[in-house]
Amino acid sequence: MEAAVTDRAARKAELLSSGYIFVDPSVAALEGVARSTAGPDAGESAITLEWRGSRVRMRVTKDPAASFRLVERDAGLAILKGGEPFIEGVDYLPNLMHAPGMAFVNIESGCAMDCKFCATPHLKRDQRKRVKKEEWLKRLLEVAKREDLKSIGITAGVSGVRGKTLSDMEWLVRELRARLPDLPIGAEPYVEVEEEILRLKRAGVTELKLNLQSYDRRVFAKVCPDWDFERLLRLIAFAGREFGRERVTANLIVGMGETDESVEAGVRFLAGNGIVPTVRALRWNDVNREHLEAALGGPVEPVTPERMLNLARMQERLLAEAGLSSLNYKTMCHACGACDIVPQVDLAPASRASGALIQLGRVPPGVA
Repeated sequence: MEAAVTDRAARKAELLSSGYIFVDPSVAALEGVARSTAGPDAGESAITLEWRGSRVRMRVTKDPAASFRLVERDAGLAILKGGEPFIEGVDYLPNLMHAPGMAFVNIESGCAMDCKFCATPHLKRDQRKRVKKEEWLKRLLEVAKREDLKSIGITAGVSGVRGKTLSDMEWLVRELRARLPDLPIGAEPYVEVEEEILRLKRAGVTELKLNLQSYDRRVFAKVCPDWDFERLLRLIAFAGREFGRERVTANLIVGMGETDESVEAGVRFLAGNGIVPTVRALRWNDVNREHLEAALGGPVEPVTPERMLNLARMQERLLAEAGLSSLNYKTMCHACGACDIVPQVDLAPASRASGALIQLGRVPPGVA
């Protein structure tokens, strides 16, 4: 059993380390392909795949020489690696709005900040979605009519007008909450003071994501030059107290020169505040690679599958010690589980992982 679990997690880690997949012409047209306008994947299209209780989000490449290829067989979809069978019995999960079973939207696709790992500030004007908050409300209320919608998540870049982005997010959450009183709503804002956290909570946010990015202060200073590290720690701790255990989350990005010890310290800090982090391997593309390498002072390399698995095991142990679980979240990254190694899903036996997917927003065939 342990070997099967390790093999499943290891294969997902290989896919994440590569990041890209070529969709073979044998595959029928895929509906619900997501095109991101936020984060390191901004400007690229991605698909979500699932097998044996694990799911993975892969960026789609047009290069047929890519290491991984999605193909159609008589028995269904499969993933090839270097032309050889890698994973059989693959299901394609259409993205509802960015993610399966979720409307995870970016209401501000420009950004005045200069985080070096993020492609958003460097998107061309025609790559950005220029949608007013009233139109976002209309779109989200329309998708809320669908039975497969389990939750809503709202993220945003930072408008050049001080306070505008947070005010737009607050307004949108309040309008949604008035019309959808029972639907989980997550928010991923940029905040500068405690009152902004309270405003979102009062508006009806059920889960909050405040990204820490790196617990290594040296790395943080390089990649987040516009942020105040100590203030961010205070805001994250405040959010953990206000929202409660397993209601706040945060990204910890690895692959920027930090040590495993600093990652573990970051997980301990977050878990100590009742927060389950997302330990995320660094990703980049042609939009942001130059800026990222200039900031870090050297070339970036993919995080190895072995390191992903070691960090996931560390996270699994620390979460167990703190009595925390990512499976209790209903929105945003923890509710999808496709971009990262999720310890309590990907390191669990497939039978238990499939059961966890009910909580992640999808009931697999044959599971009541």
